[in-house]
Amino acid sequence: MKTRINLYLPELRPVKEKLPLSLTVAISAGTLALIIIIALSLFVLMEQKRDEMINKEHELVQAQIHLGQKITELTNATDNTPLLNEIATRKAEITTKKRVLAALSSQFSTSVPYSPLFKAFAELDTDNVWLTKISKTNGLLNIAGSASTSRDIPRWVEQLKLSPIFSGQTFNALEIERDEQQVNFVLKNPSPFVAEVIK
Repeated sequence: MKTRINLYLPELRPVKEKLPLSLTVAISAGTLALIIIIALSLFVLMEQKRDEMINKEHELVQAQIHLGQKITELTNATDNTPLLNEIATRKAEITTKKRVLAALSSQFSTSVPYSPLFKAFAELDTDNVWLTKISKTNGLLNIAGSASTSRDIPRWVEQLKLSPIFSGQTFNALEIERDEQQVNFVLKNPSPFVAEVIK
């Protein structure tokens, strides 16, 4: 008969180290601060892009008004050559401004899609819940995070549903995994409407 003998002395056995509470709090605070900084940065970028678009639209309107005035002058003028040249210049200027405005509109629509999403997260009460990963898979959004206790997660989800971007939306799955220090969760597959915001 075979006998198994444990040759490891007690002092040689591995000891599981626990993450200090202060480090957990620091990581949580750092994660929250990072989310807020990203949200504020994206919000500022969005406002800058919007202001630039408004200025370009104003310049385009002014150029069109000026062109209309020159066409009116052309109708009443005897020597049309200078006015024809200026009208051609104004038309080229308007064409250029339209291209710039179209490029800005395209850039605006793709450069700040996460701003409403991060703003929604930043406005939540996240003392006991912090996010670790936000991803989009197959057109649907997955939100991963951790919480101090399992009962903090439903409260956080209810707050999330009250934010404008998630209002009226439903979540298809919530996975929860516990360890000695915290509760990890993944909120899966919210409505495609939300995923469309970060398309």
